[in-house]
Amino acid sequence: MSNATRLATAIAIVSLALSAQPAAANLELENPLSQKVTVVNATTQQQAIADWAINRYEAAALPLPAVTITFHTDSDGCLGYLGFYDSTAQTLDMCNWGQHYKITPASTLLHELAHAWSFEYMTPADRDEFTAHRGLDDWHHEGIWWHMGQEQAAEIIAWGIGGTEFASPYVYEADCSELAEAYTVMTGTEPPHQSCG
Repeated sequence: MSNATRLATAIAIVSLALSAQPAAANLELENPLSQKVTVVNATTQQQAIADWAINRYEAAALPLPAVTITFHTDSDGCLGYLGFYDSTAQTLDMCNWGQHYKITPASTLLHELAHAWSFEYMTPADRDEFTAHRGLDDWHHEGIWWHMGQEQAAEIIAWGIGGTEFASPYVYEADCSELAEAYTVMTGTEPPHQSCG
């Protein structure tokens, strides 16, 4: 048997072995640019939203840290917010607030994953640079939500990778060039999407 035949046979055996592995029931997603992202308690629609959001980060070459995303059937579990990321526990909770909110689950998830990204990959010096660039007092300002560096960072990351599908009342009135510049300050790259409308 020639070396080429042996190699072809080995590849075929490995391919068969891999195809025989059971599916992971779509609960754990392995993003090549991240560690493991686990989705818990998701409906088919919520799983599709999670897949979409994770793919947005992958397409933007922004690695995600290990995080468990849990979908809740009510408004409990998110400390009174639509979504909540806990950097210590590496958990992200998504809550159901009904249909009267203009902010979509997809945009909320992009925003909360941006918190995960910024807490994992931005150093204290990076955060200081971003808050100074945006003219803010600090990264975690006690007071007005929009004056927090961490919240502006999450909105701008989500805007940059979400494009027109990211519906945020806190971004659409801002100047696109300023948002793009802030995105670049954080990530070192230009945002994939730069629409403000």
